[in-house]
Amino acid sequence: MFSYQATLPALLLSLVCVTASAEEFRIGIEKNSKTNLPLVMSAFEPLGNAIRSSGAMKDVRLSVDAVDGLVASYASQNPALILTQTHAANAIRASGEYTPIATFDMTTNERLTLLSSKGSAIDTPKELSGKRVIVGKQGGYVSAATKLWLSKQGVDVSTVQFKHVRYADLKLSMLQAGQAEAALVVDRETINAWKTAGGLATPVGGFPTKQLLVHSSVNAETKAKLKKLFDAGNLSAGTKSALTSAGLRPAGNTVASAE
Repeated sequence: MFSYQATLPALLLSLVCVTASAEEFRIGIEKNSKTNLPLVMSAFEPLGNAIRSSGAMKDVRLSVDAVDGLVASYASQNPALILTQTHAANAIRASGEYTPIATFDMTTNERLTLLSSKGSAIDTPKELSGKRVIVGKQGGYVSAATKLWLSKQGVDVSTVQFKHVRYADLKLSMLQAGQAEAALVVDRETINAWKTAGGLATPVGGFPTKQLLVHSSVNAETKAKLKKLFDAGNLSAGTKSALTSAGLRPAGNTVASAE
C-alpha cells in the first residue's frame, strides 16, 4: 500500500522518527516550494504502481516529503529508492550507499531565465564572467542548474560572484538597486514582474535532470528488473504513462553519469 502523511508536521516527524522500510520509494520537494504535496503524491502514484506491477518491488511504499536539507535527510533515512534532482543525487551518491539506475529529463515548461537590465545588455553567458549574479539558495536546484549551464557554455564559474537569495521580491529589489548585474531564475512570477518593470528576460536553458538511485541493500535481481523497467528502449505503455504523469521522460540512458 501507498503511505501518505497528510500534514506537513506529520511529514517532518516521519523524517525524524521513522526508519525507512527496505522497500520505500522516496520523492522530495524543497520545503519552500509552492507545489501542493497531495498533487505531487497523485502525480507519482502511477510510477509507484508501475514498479509494483513489474514485480521488481511488490511492496514498495511511495513517500513524498517536503524538507530542508534534502540530501542529508534522504541519505540518513536509507530508503530503497530515491528520485531527486541530479545535483542532490550526486551528493547522496558520495556516501557510497546509493548508485544510479536511471536518468530522467523533466518535462516542465519552466525554463532557466537570465534577468538583466536593459542598460546592461547582458543576454549571453559569456557576459556573466566577473559579474554579480543572483541565484537561488545555496545548494538549491536553481543554483545547481545555473552553475552547470554556465560551465557547459564555457564560463569559468569561479569568476562569477554568485549571490544566493531565496526570496523572489528580494531578488528583484537587489537587481533594481544595482546590487547585482544579473539573476538566473525559473519562477514565472519573478520573470513577469521583471519584464513588467522594463527589464530583459532571456530564456537560456531547461530544468536539471533527475536521477533514480537504488540503495546498496537492494539485491542484484531487483536492480536488474528496475533497470529494465526504465530502459529508454524498453518502456511499456504503462511505464510511459506513469512517467508522463510525473512530468518525466527517459534521458536516453539507464545509468546516470555525474554532472
